[in-house]
Amino acid sequence: MAIRRFLRNKMAVAGVIILFFIILMSVFAPLIVTHDPYSTDLYNTNAEPSSEHWLGTDQSGRDLFTRLMYGGRISLMIGFATMVGTVCIGALLGALAGYYGRWIDTVVMRITDVVLALPFLLLVLFVVAMIPQSGAGTLILILCLAVWPTTARLVRAEFLSLREQEYVLSARAIGARDSRIIFKHMLPNTIAPITVNATLLMGTMITVEAALSFLGFGVPEPTPTWGNMLNAARNFRILANEPWVWMPPGFLIVLTVLSINFIGDGLRDAFDTKSSRR
Repeated sequence: MAIRRFLRNKMAVAGVIILFFIILMSVFAPLIVTHDPYSTDLYNTNAEPSSEHWLGTDQSGRDLFTRLMYGGRISLMIGFATMVGTVCIGALLGALAGYYGRWIDTVVMRITDVVLALPFLLLVLFVVAMIPQSGAGTLILILCLAVWPTTARLVRAEFLSLREQEYVLSARAIGARDSRIIFKHMLPNTIAPITVNATLLMGTMITVEAALSFLGFGVPEPTPTWGNMLNAARNFRILANEPWVWMPPGFLIVLTVLSINFIGDGLRDAFDTKSSRR
């Protein structure tokens, strides 16, 4: 029933197709482009689009179309890895807090409240600035440690209602271990809200990576990312006279995030048993 509901959501299906196409372009970038994303040509800088350079070149003479294709790899990887890490951390802590309650719940929730009380963007900027030469792996770790509370609170709320269900009480009565009850019986019943939250979280993390790179605190140059390409186009002259430099990465960021959000909305409606859609 959930699959049928999802397939009837035209925007969600369109989001899947568009996201799949963007992923394919990024994964098979070496087969599509003919230039090296790191190769510079100081005799051909800030070139306009041509048959040789489809989107022109940047101020270092690097082919922009090549960097656009390779940049999708890093941006999508950061969004996906951050989403997976956040879900793992948040789901584990939320499950422990919701299942055991008492002092474990108190400790986890107070830590969650502290992290949520801190300004997210300022926190990430401060930590990134304190770590010199931070790469994609460091950025992913920082984002995971800053975003997990939302998932933890969601999973905790689900566990608080599930732990009083008859199948959980029956499992306890026959002597099932807590780890088996949590991972075998309860977590599978929270997959729907976790999946929806994870999908929307991935789109948010792609936007955050672009914002950090635009501010100069993301993945360092010369690694190609969509955010770094926008950062290189901050000059007013480029913004006004060379739209081919900043419009393609900006368009792909918007298109990717919209596709992921449409997929998240489709999953939410598909898993909602009270939804009027059939």
